[in-house]
Amino acid sequence: MSVNLTSYSGASFADDLEYLGLTPDQAAITLGVHPITIWRWMHSRWGVAKVELAMQALKEGRAPIRDAKAHRLACGLKQAEMAAALRMETNSYQRWEYDPESLTTVQQLALSTVQRGQSCK
Repeated sequence: MSVNLTSYSGASFADDLEYLGLTPDQAAITLGVHPITIWRWMHSRWGVAKVELAMQALKEGRAPIRDAKAHRLACGLKQAEMAAALRMETNSYQRWEYDPESLTTVQQLALSTVQRGQSCK
């Protein structure tokens, strides 16, 4: 199962919540965000890859990854490769490794979609 990262929107997010059987309040708890954030995601068009990837992880039943660096090393990837797989800039990803305690549930779920041997081209 994969998410079309070029057309993900608030409507797609709402569809994912319905697919998972989550109310907006349950999604806020599951994703570790404020309910207003869920409302904003549902009622706007945006392309935040980490949220898209987090929803993919939930649909695939993946567990959050709490240590970005350990996960990257276990996957055999360089920081730039991990950042590319997460569809983000390398310097933004480096902050995830620098302070693993500050990773949100959304970020932890996004990390879980990157697997060992994944092509990051």
